[in-house]
Order: sequence, then C-alpha cells, then structure tokens
Amino acid sequence: MKQTIITSGMFLKYALVILVCYYGIRYRKYIISRDYIDLKPKLWNFLFTFYGCVIVCFTLLPITYPAMNPSGFEYNLDVSEMLLIFVNRGAIITYADNVLLFLPLTVLAYCSECEFFRDIKWATIFSLLCSLSIELLQGVEAYARVLEDTMPVCDINDVICNTIGGILGFLLIYFYKREHNTDNKAKAE
Repeated sequence: MKQTIITSGMFLKYALVILVCYYGIRYRKYIISRDYIDLKPKLWNFLFTFYGCVIVCFTLLPITYPAMNPSGFEYNLDVSEMLLIFVNRGAIITYADNVLLFLPLTVLAYCSECEFFRDIKWATIFSLLCSLSIELLQGVEAYARVLEDTMPVCDINDVICNTIGGILGFLLIYFYKREHNTDNKAKAE
C-alpha cells in the first residue's frame, strides 16, 4: 500500500495560502501607507501563478512514495494518432482538453503585463517548454510508478495540443486587446 504525500486539493490549498501571503508581504507597504498602486497587473500576476499551480494539480498530482517498477513505463511518439479526431469523438475531447488547458495560461501571462509575453514567439516557446516539462515529469512518474491509481503516458500529441492552446490563447487576447484599444481611441476622438 502506497502512502500519499501530496494530493491535488492539499496542493491547491497550500499554494493559495502561500501566494496570498507572498503578495500580501510584497505589497504591504502600499496597503499600510495607502499609497496608490495599480492592483490590476498584480491581480493578473497572482491569477497567472495560481493557474500554473492548477496545471500542476491536473497533470502531476497526486504524488506518492515511488515503488520502482519500470515495466509499466509508457510513451507515445506517434503523431498520426491526431488523425483520430476525424473519426473518434473521444479523441476530439482528449485533444480539445489539452488545447483548453494551456489557453488560459498565455491569456493570463499576456494580461500580467510582462513584456516577455508580448511577442507570439516567446509565448509559443513558453507554452512548448511548459508542456515538455510536464510530459517529461509524467514520463518520470510513469517510469517510477509514482502515481497511485493512474498511469501517466508521455505523449507527443499532448505537447503539440498544449502548444497550440498556448498560441490560440495568445492570439485570442492579442486581437481582443487590439480591438479594445481601437474602440477606446475612437471614443476619445
């Protein structure tokens, strides 16, 4: 019997408490002195960080003590499986889930007013590196049989779909911001 170290619920609770404490301590001087501070970008930073924790919960937790058993290691490098979306409803849902998982990540990153995410090239690289990191960690978990009931699979299709989701999220917020700024300029005139 394996003993669970961290569950998703525990991780999210601790992450939320730690993030609230971090941002509270970081901006305490503005809160105490009641100086003006634009909290909008700070809120976007908080939401971006918290959503990163949510992605970790959905993809990597629960973490349990490993029982080394490499016989269950699974990986998938067959990109042709993506063609199943034209035949299989389950494949459509699986790939749509992976696209939708990373869509809010780049939207929140763009809204956090970090200059790094203002270019589609860097947003794509960020999405790709995050997705590769998750898949590699899932591969390590599968190799070490870390997960209790499920067997994660290191899948190249997940990397592709997550990166597409990151690009779509960037394009969505980019065009929204562009249209919104155009409307504001027209109203000002």
